[in-house]
Amino acid sequence: TLLENTQLIVLAGAFIMCLKAKNNKVLFNFGAMVIFLMFMREISYGRCLFAQMPDNPHMFYHWSHYKYGWLAHVIIGIYIACSCLYAIVNKLWLDVKNVFQNVRFPFWDLVVMALFVVFQMLGEKVLDSTTLEETAEFSLYCAIFALVYYYRKRLSKN
Repeated sequence: TLLENTQLIVLAGAFIMCLKAKNNKVLFNFGAMVIFLMFMREISYGRCLFAQMPDNPHMFYHWSHYKYGWLAHVIIGIYIACSCLYAIVNKLWLDVKNVFQNVRFPFWDLVVMALFVVFQMLGEKVLDSTTLEETAEFSLYCAIFALVYYYRKRLSKN
């Protein structure tokens, strides 16, 4: 749908902004890794591109349907482990400490983002409302984009 495709555009924009950051490279590279994972989750790690059911283009085969489909979960786990290892080896906490010393803590932004997560879960699990779920996800991704933009701009001034 249009909303889901727009979500991908917003995530791609945040990803590119993270990669182009000049200061606090470890923080922004780690942010890019997390955003890439979110992007891949939105496209079901490629399932929606390569595993459509012939009779219904909105339904997709599960990874378990394929002989080596279980490898998808292993690859995702390895990616997450490598991202965490990157953060540890490059001492991400030093960049985070620097950010909090030089730029205000985004308390209200994080509260709003948490509310979007709650709305997304309500839409998906309780109310069974795809519109609420996708709108909350889109709003969350826009908030992430805004947070990346804000910190990138503020940190470039320091």
